Amino acid sequence: WEPFWSGCWPAHFWVLPFEMSEVSIRSLSVLFGVLSIGMMYLVGCQLFDEKVGLLSSLFMAVSEFQIQYSQEARFYSLLVLLSLASIYCYVQSLRTRRTQIWVVSGLVNILLFYTHTYGVFIFAVEYIHYLFYWKNDKSTLVQWGMSQGLLVLAVVGGFIPLMLGDRNVTGLGGGLAWITVPSFKDLFLTIYGYLFPQNYRHSWLFIGVSFAAGALFFILAAFLYHFRRRENQWRTELKGLFRNVQFHSSLSSGMVLLAAWVVFPVLLPFIYSNLFSPIFVDRYTICAAPAFYLLFANIISRISRVVPIYVSLGALMIVIMPGLQDYYVADINEQWREVAAYVQENSQSNDVIVFTPNDSGYQNRSFAWYYQGALPSCGISSNVKDEQAVGEILSNCILAHDRIWVIMRGPSDVINRFSSYFLDSGKAGMRLVYEQQFVKVSIYLFESSK
Repeated sequence: WEPFWSGCWPAHFWVLPFEMSEVSIRSLSVLFGVLSIGMMYLVGCQLFDEKVGLLSSLFMAVSEFQIQYSQEARFYSLLVLLSLASIYCYVQSLRTRRTQIWVVSGLVNILLFYTHTYGVFIFAVEYIHYLFYWKNDKSTLVQWGMSQGLLVLAVVGGFIPLMLGDRNVTGLGGGLAWITVPSFKDLFLTIYGYLFPQNYRHSWLFIGVSFAAGALFFILAAFLYHFRRRENQWRTELKGLFRNVQFHSSLSSGMVLLAAWVVFPVLLPFIYSNLFSPIFVDRYTICAAPAFYLLFANIISRISRVVPIYVSLGALMIVIMPGLQDYYVADINEQWREVAAYVQENSQSNDVIVFTPNDSGYQNRSFAWYYQGALPSCGISSNVKDEQAVGEILSNCILAHDRIWVIMRGPSDVINRFSSYFLDSGKAGMRLVYEQQFVKVSIYLFESSK
């Protein structure tokens, strides 16, 4: 699913000059996140104008969604950077019609695909735009075909070793069994979270009050601004705003590209997840977030004829800033350090650790990064849904051990399925001693009933 990043060669070469630590590993994601802000500005200027570029890059800089995934040692900030670079190179290729730029565009798309498979939705955005505007332009058709041929050769070449090794080629099979079918609420919260605050410490009621405060500020500030101007001037500007909603050809092209960018990376996986197999995860759609920043920037830029930009930004900051404060104060990330310290402090020599679920060994690796003990461990995949199969795996794992540490992390429905089994002493054959809850991770200590 993420062959480029999970291969660790970018992180591997990055940390070579440094000591292996959280700072050295996470700093690469931070670098990609910072570069994404600059690339966001370039894309905004390229598709629209400098004002939109500045506004959209500002929104990216204050988005807690972007900040969070720019501080994790994973591929999401790189996915954003390469998505922006792909759009930029694509538009630049169309404008300059230079073969060298088309080659660069193809190379960027190769890196994008091998960073995360959701890169295909960025390709879909570009394909739709190209077919919509440039299908009859023979001067670029050959260059565009060459760029896509380069991408296809690289993708097929990368999949050949997987096919020969009889491994899952698409990555959409067993490794994603933990993903649940998304609802419309999940879709809404995903789009909402690109820019607006989450309820880390405060309730949704508090967040609603912050939205009301932002709206009140916007209305009062706009009123005071126009009160100091001539009485009818704002009416003329307002009429002109709606009368002149006409774009010249390059802007129309930019808006079509933006519309496809807003829709495809979010709606296509959402529809696929509901019709076939679940693949929709909010963080996977992070490549669509820049399109929403551009959309907000366009709206603020266009209404600046009637309402000054500083008024719109002031209202947005009233809404956004409490969430940013919460992000830096509240514990929102998985507390693997605390989990490892707790187990290490309270464990005994004949204990064993069971990770449920442990898809692709993620939970085990996260725990092992901080754990300094020597207890044996095993894991049960979320693919294992039959209770008898779970029991067989568990029996082999806890054989000859008196106490069992069960560490759970994952989607609520998967956790509920496993916890209902483990907490039933008649099924699991274990007695619960105590449990401890950490952020997004739960620990249960059992004693064998045998």
